[in-house]
Amino acid sequence: MFIYITLFIYVPLFFYFWVLYLGTATSTGLNLLTGLVVLFAALTSYHHVCAVFCNPGILTQGHPMAGTAPTGTSPNALVGDAVWCCTCRLYRPPRASHCSNCDVCILDFDHHCGVLGCCVGQYNLRHFMGFAYFIACLAWSLLSCVVFIQFFGEPSSEDVSKNGRATCSIVIGIICMYVGLGLSALSAYYCWLLYQNRTYKEHVRNKPIPQASSKGQGGFFHYAAVVLWHSINTHEARSSVREVV
Repeated sequence: MFIYITLFIYVPLFFYFWVLYLGTATSTGLNLLTGLVVLFAALTSYHHVCAVFCNPGILTQGHPMAGTAPTGTSPNALVGDAVWCCTCRLYRPPRASHCSNCDVCILDFDHHCGVLGCCVGQYNLRHFMGFAYFIACLAWSLLSCVVFIQFFGEPSSEDVSKNGRATCSIVIGIICMYVGLGLSALSAYYCWLLYQNRTYKEHVRNKPIPQASSKGQGGFFHYAAVVLWHSINTHEARSSVREVV
């Protein structure tokens, strides 16, 4: 799972600092752009670690939101909106689902991420969204640095090959464009899902939007402020958005 992360994040960063940045005469503009690269790389790594190692919302038989089959009730029967999971032997609440890869039930199950190698659910969705968003920011800031160095930077010594620097710039630029476009689209898609009060699984299976409506009535900037503020606690974000919009 770390192969993709290493390939698209840390390898370009390594070549940027050791081939481009250290071989270029520094300036105020380049230092500011490099500071953004370092900041976004740190935030990306933080959300990456949290998304992988945080509990996504695993349901166990002792969990307060999980129920057991009442006496005399068939395990296949519905109890309200709860659904019986034959594998975990418990009733899972609405929007929870069983992940066949991890073999557990997850609250507000979104999807199983093959890149991160973990489930994305109620408690780590905010870190998954932060990971995708800050990778996009990192890619665009790194691309800005590469363009700045290629067109405005001067080599700090004659030992730096112009052809080598150009080749490195092209390779990093292509990777940054690929990652930036893809992750920007993914971030926008998940903002739309949050706005619609849906998970990825619910959207793919075309399930109805929970509750009457979650579309905003208070204007884009009002909605954006609510999403950004409550993204710290994503499991509260959808309900908070419904309350204010």
